Amino acid sequence: MTTLPSHRPRRVVLSAALLVGCVLTCAAASPALAQRAAGEAAVAERNEPAAKPKNEKKTDDAADGAEKAGPTAVPGRVLRLRSPIDERSLARVRNVATELLGMADGTQRPVLILEVPTGSSAYHNVCPLAKFLTSAQVSALRTVAWIPDTVTGHNAIIALACDEIVMHPDAEFGDVGRGEPLPDDQRDFILGLVSKQNNRLVPTALAVGLVDPAEAVLKVKLDDESGEQTTRLVTRAELDRLRQADVTIRGVETVKEAGAPGLFSGAQARREGLLAARTATAVAEVVAAYGLPIEAAAGTSGGEVGKVRKIVVEGVIDELLESFLERQIDRAASSGADLIIFEITSPGGLLYVSQQLAEKIADLDDYNGRDIRTVAWIPREAYSGGTMVALGCDEIYLTPTAQMGDAAPIEMRPGQAFERAPEKILSPTIGVFQTLAERKGRPKAVIQAMIDKDHKVFEVTHAETGQTWFMGEEEIHEAGGLWIKGRQVPESREGLLLTPNGVRANELKVAGPPMADFTELKAHLGIPAERRVPTMQRTWVDTTVFILNAPGVTVLLFALGILFLILEAQFVTGIFSILAGLCFALFFWSKVLGGTAGSLEVLLFVIGAALIALEIFVIPGLGVFGVTGTLLVIGALVMASQTFQGLSVSESATQVGKTVTQFGLAFFGMLLLASVIGRYLPRVPLFRDLVLAAPGGDTMAPPGVRLSNKVAEAAGGVTVGLAGKAISTLRPAGKARLGEDLVDVVSEGPYIDPGTPVEVVEVQGNRVVVREIV
Repeated sequence: MTTLPSHRPRRVVLSAALLVGCVLTCAAASPALAQRAAGEAAVAERNEPAAKPKNEKKTDDAADGAEKAGPTAVPGRVLRLRSPIDERSLARVRNVATELLGMADGTQRPVLILEVPTGSSAYHNVCPLAKFLTSAQVSALRTVAWIPDTVTGHNAIIALACDEIVMHPDAEFGDVGRGEPLPDDQRDFILGLVSKQNNRLVPTALAVGLVDPAEAVLKVKLDDESGEQTTRLVTRAELDRLRQADVTIRGVETVKEAGAPGLFSGAQARREGLLAARTATAVAEVVAAYGLPIEAAAGTSGGEVGKVRKIVVEGVIDELLESFLERQIDRAASSGADLIIFEITSPGGLLYVSQQLAEKIADLDDYNGRDIRTVAWIPREAYSGGTMVALGCDEIYLTPTAQMGDAAPIEMRPGQAFERAPEKILSPTIGVFQTLAERKGRPKAVIQAMIDKDHKVFEVTHAETGQTWFMGEEEIHEAGGLWIKGRQVPESREGLLLTPNGVRANELKVAGPPMADFTELKAHLGIPAERRVPTMQRTWVDTTVFILNAPGVTVLLFALGILFLILEAQFVTGIFSILAGLCFALFFWSKVLGGTAGSLEVLLFVIGAALIALEIFVIPGLGVFGVTGTLLVIGALVMASQTFQGLSVSESATQVGKTVTQFGLAFFGMLLLASVIGRYLPRVPLFRDLVLAAPGGDTMAPPGVRLSNKVAEAAGGVTVGLAGKAISTLRPAGKARLGEDLVDVVSEGPYIDPGTPVEVVEVQGNRVVVREIV
């Protein structure tokens, strides 16, 4: 089974039923980017427009230039929008904008960075958000559109409504109509937005090219009224008007051909001096460029928080713990929590379980339209799966001596020592964690060094801003000289997995500053010291599920269910059927809440049980229904007792064999116990009258003679028309005396009470059908 290794001293935490698997641990880092004033001057020079802004709002931006790195960070927030844009998106932006406006102190303009998603959205849903971004309500904010991936269609309108646009060099932007000209009303609306924002990097002529593929966009060099040479973007019609006005045109360059979609990459936009105020490869760079605090890269803004909840993540992370934690997360989120703190103390766990849990936590940034802030608090250790869970949180904090990381995938095989996982496991694992790190604005290279013992990490400096970061050789090369390579991180030397403590994790921009204890963490997060942070506790349901999922209890429930079924066959009372049903209901209920079973397993079990009952009571003798039902029941029990996710074929086969062996031993053990009980229980006065016996005979059959044998021998002489009397209730199956023989029969119609005269109407093999004689 795919697990994450435990890092307890010289011990490996293994489940009694889990001996085979890949073990993976992962770690992520949290970026804390600070700008340098000298570097900011270079950014300002590169990005400052040649022409003066035309309105007061843009004049403020020009006065700001590039933000200076000072002792107090610029208040700001990164808000990740999701496609399609809808009413919830507008509500989220309103809430965050209101929060940031409340943080404005008159000296620094708060920055709202909107990560614009790829995908498609309805125009009528995008318009309200675009109008809000250009309204007077947010004029005190600096709105920035961050485009990490290609954005076309109506989603592009959101970026055009922002003050500035930042693009990934490889991302493309534009083609609002996706190859088709927009309707006049939509075209006029977008051009009105662009005119209102007056972003010198998005002139009206460029906006025309973005919304209408038929339009050409030209860059002309001309002499202005003072005789100085300037550059301007124009459409073909505007160029004709300039010529008619006898304006001296020094040159014409085509930026966009007529008939081509208005689509520009980040790198192209920067070369042309269009659209993008700057380019960045990660959200952390965007945060640094605008001087925002470390928390902003993860989408948090600091300040006093509202409702807070704490969830404890302790021990090996498996399916059972995952299911419990998911219920706790849902309870905390549905209770209206604004901040959830995950206190993590874990030696490891299952890879796919840790990944699913991390992704669920990461998705809390958009929980039913609310942005729930998540914090990982590591007081002692969070290796392997514990580190992976921390990756999903917006912020990570450790005590100075606590550790996290050591995320190398390994394989565990029965009777063998641990081995490093092959490349086919290592590569996708690195990709998963890098995705989580990039989503939360943490250096990917540091994370990879926690997973890959041969990955080297270097401290790098931005050639223009002077900001520091951490990258690998390949990242530095792909940046094309934008980052200056510095010294290698000592902990990333070959053969060593990165496992930083709290102090070093902060230096490597993996986590926030180290915290001495939870009290200091509360103060840092803006939680008043006198406020108690409630810890989500186990309910009686959680405790019951944990007990019922213990391996011994699971097998016991199955064994008791089988025992009660066998006893019901011997003592037809209905009581044992109810007890058997209760055992199997508890078995599947605990497995469903434990995370290893779902509706499919329950459905297969019910169908299998129904087929077995059909074979026994309705159409005995054929065997097809009984065999099929037995296979379905066995399959349902095996599937409900384990998960096959993340396992190879051989590992799955091993687990199936182990599970079948456990249930098989329990089944045959119960058969033996039932035979003993069936022999001696009828001697007990309480049960003596429950045993089915022939009228006039003793309750106990003669020694060595079984009632079923006598019935089977006599059934061969039954013929149609033979009359007799029902001995037991036929519902519809039961027993009847036909002539001198006691025979298993089935009622043709409704139930028949004991003592009722019956006659045989059909005989098919061992199946005898009777009806009441009226």
